[in-house]
Amino acid sequence: VVLDPHRQFVKVATHERPGGKFPLTPDFITSYSDIISGFTKLGGVDPTDGTLFRLPLRDGFDSRISKDNKGIKANLRKMTDQIKDFSKNLKDCLIFLKNITSIKISSIDENGVFKDYASASSKIDEQENEERKDFLQEVKSPADQLRKCSYDMDIVTVRNGSLGLESSIAEEITDKYKIAWAFSPEKTISISQSIPTTPFAAVAINMNIVTEGKKEEGQIFVGLPIKEKTELPVHVCGNFALDPGRNNLHRESSWNDAIFSGPGVEAYLEVMKSIKLDLETEHEDRRIAWLRFGNVDKEDIYKLGENFQKLFPTLIPEQNITFPMFKHFYEKLEDVELIPCLMVETSSKPKQSRYLSKIIWRSLKECVFFEQHKKQYKNLPAAMDLLMKLAIPVPIFRSFGSKSENYKDDKNCFNFCLQTTLTHLKIDFVKISALSVVSFMRNLDDGVFLPTGLKENLSLPLQIKSTVATMDEIRALLNFIIYLKSETEQDVDLTNVPLLLTQDHFLRRFQQQNEIYSAQWCKLLPDKKNLFLTYFIEEKGIPKQFLKELTIDTLKIYLDMNFNYNHEQMCVLSFELLKFLQATYKKDQHGNKSDYVKKLGDLPLLPVEKNGKNTFIGMNQVLNTLHIPLQQLTGVNGPLSSVFKTMGITFFNLFNYPKQTNLFAISAFQDDMRREFSSLHSFFKDCCLSFDNPNYFLNWIFSLSQSDPIMNVCLRENKQQLSKHLQQYFKYCEPDQFSFNTLKSLPIFFTGENACTSLVEGNQLIYCKETIFCTKTLTHFTLLDRSNDGPLMEKLGMKKMTVHEVYMNHIINLLPEMDTNEQIQHLKVLQSEHHYSNRKDKDNLEKRLKSIKFIRSATGQAEHIGNFILPQTDFQDMIAKPNKKLNIDMKKLVD
Repeated sequence: VVLDPHRQFVKVATHERPGGKFPLTPDFITSYSDIISGFTKLGGVDPTDGTLFRLPLRDGFDSRISKDNKGIKANLRKMTDQIKDFSKNLKDCLIFLKNITSIKISSIDENGVFKDYASASSKIDEQENEERKDFLQEVKSPADQLRKCSYDMDIVTVRNGSLGLESSIAEEITDKYKIAWAFSPEKTISISQSIPTTPFAAVAINMNIVTEGKKEEGQIFVGLPIKEKTELPVHVCGNFALDPGRNNLHRESSWNDAIFSGPGVEAYLEVMKSIKLDLETEHEDRRIAWLRFGNVDKEDIYKLGENFQKLFPTLIPEQNITFPMFKHFYEKLEDVELIPCLMVETSSKPKQSRYLSKIIWRSLKECVFFEQHKKQYKNLPAAMDLLMKLAIPVPIFRSFGSKSENYKDDKNCFNFCLQTTLTHLKIDFVKISALSVVSFMRNLDDGVFLPTGLKENLSLPLQIKSTVATMDEIRALLNFIIYLKSETEQDVDLTNVPLLLTQDHFLRRFQQQNEIYSAQWCKLLPDKKNLFLTYFIEEKGIPKQFLKELTIDTLKIYLDMNFNYNHEQMCVLSFELLKFLQATYKKDQHGNKSDYVKKLGDLPLLPVEKNGKNTFIGMNQVLNTLHIPLQQLTGVNGPLSSVFKTMGITFFNLFNYPKQTNLFAISAFQDDMRREFSSLHSFFKDCCLSFDNPNYFLNWIFSLSQSDPIMNVCLRENKQQLSKHLQQYFKYCEPDQFSFNTLKSLPIFFTGENACTSLVEGNQLIYCKETIFCTKTLTHFTLLDRSNDGPLMEKLGMKKMTVHEVYMNHIINLLPEMDTNEQIQHLKVLQSEHHYSNRKDKDNLEKRLKSIKFIRSATGQAEHIGNFILPQTDFQDMIAKPNKKLNIDMKKLVD
């Protein structure tokens, strides 16, 4: 190779081809022996083998071809620096050279000692080399179609000892390159007026990027590297148009743009396809070992795929010379399956390593991209694990099974960088959404849920343990879809989506005709687990057509089918049933709470206490069950409830459950459970008999008094002060809370000590603040005594009379009908009343007694009291007429 300043003296070197290769003919050797002798006189170099670059050094003489003569030492230092710089890029020079396979840098010192300083040599597989030569030969001809060629090249760089004043350690480095060539099927284009040619390009990738994750700055080549950088992770070579300095590409050159966007992109894609094939081959070898031995390093393939992502160019400025290549590269990716996505294969055999990572390749339009803010979903790792098993094309690389949500720094993550690039280039791509995930899941075959190695050809529904998925993964992915759906607030059609996991641990596809209910009611039908969704699903996000509402009518049908449970099961079932009734009751739809509860008929699931024992009775007896508050009862309600308990009255009792559901059995009961328990108890207050509902309570007591003889006796005899407590209870009730007529019909009103009657049984009611002797003539009166509660009697319209008023209004008129003994009993009362009465009452009493014929004479005839005499002496008594004298008994009272 003849370099400046020799070009003007060597006839074979021209302005257009100053560094062209030419043979060392005898004529050239004879004519330019001074050039040749510098290498041959010491026997160190054979100029006929290879290509020779001669760098002459001059010292101390003038020369018309070397104006800058500063002496041998200065020239030596300058040349040494240049050679050192050159040696650093020695391997790069061989990447795209067509004929040169090795470069050696040697020196001959002042003593004539010949020494190698550095060398680089390339090696290509023999068959691939022949294909490369054939391809490069075709480049010389106009192309009728796009042609491509790819091969592997190993470049070994060796540095030995020292050069000049500096020293370096001897080392040998091997770089492995993937190289691809392409030339355009377009018509021949001319760079200049004299040389017709076809645009071609080659791309080289240092495999250290893929295997070791190293970085390498891409450079532009025109056979040899120039100073221009690609700002891409690859080297690019082509028959580019250079600027006059030949160190950079010609700016604003449509020729260069055509190379970058045409054969340049094709070569780029071709070299990546070659790497992809190698990775697929390596994975298949690893997969065979995994299936056979069950143990393989899972991380290697993950790292290779992650490093492969580094081959994709990141966003570069539009003014960059390689921007056309960058842009068209991504446009081509829409249909080329080169984007790596990570999936996980699952084995059906119990082995040391059940999972194997695998790279799948998808085109841009097939990929689904993950947005940064989606990482806020808390169960994303589990959801991503399942998506990896099902091979969703999401270009995110993460370790399978990792609990970490930090996949990569967002600025460097391939997924997010790719989105930034595509957005800038205005290339459409699919973002992960509820619709995109649902669409992917719906189109999956049942077979993808089966682990590798399973001999049976099964289909959904399947036990979850027979699939590649776990329950946590199914839940996480379904919730992830619901989470994504919430962003658009639109229902998602889950038809045929294989994410329906029921309580029996079977995996199914969602269908509208499926009878599936909320997980919260699964304990209501323990033998129908297939009807209930698995736990921990955000059920509010599932459309109603896929998650039916469990109604009380449907529940009763299932419970009636096979009601056969032990006590422990009954406890759980009863507690869950009460929660169901509370949660599903709607007044506008169901009316009274008690009517809603009674729809369950005689199902024995109502928890009660009766005769001191916990038991269950039919739900339709809820209105005959007394409800008392959780807190200690005060006032009359406490004693009243105690009396009812001893009488065997049925009480609603939430403590009729195992200890884990007993509010007071656990010292550190959680607040939320305590609130739930209290709320449940309060709900049933309106269903049962309650002291807070006087009208229901009164009707129940009255009905019981009519139907139960024992209760009737207890009321009439005031057993355990029952009637007294009931009067106290109703005294504090508001008048509009109960029926007066019903209360009056209740036998709780005292006519004597522990003797009660109703206010409707007698012909005439007399309510006196003192006890009135009910003699035989007064039996048609209902005499209510002072044992009755005054305020209650007043509320019922019963006026409380004095003894004087009772006798004046009701009894004095009956004195004539009484026999003497009976009269004497009442006259004694009147005598006492007269003694303590005021003058007016005395006068009225005397006047009244005088007006009635009730005093019997000795002959037995009734006369006015004024018609009788009281003899003071025996003589007077002897001469008095019999009809004027009092009978003996009456006389004794007067005496």
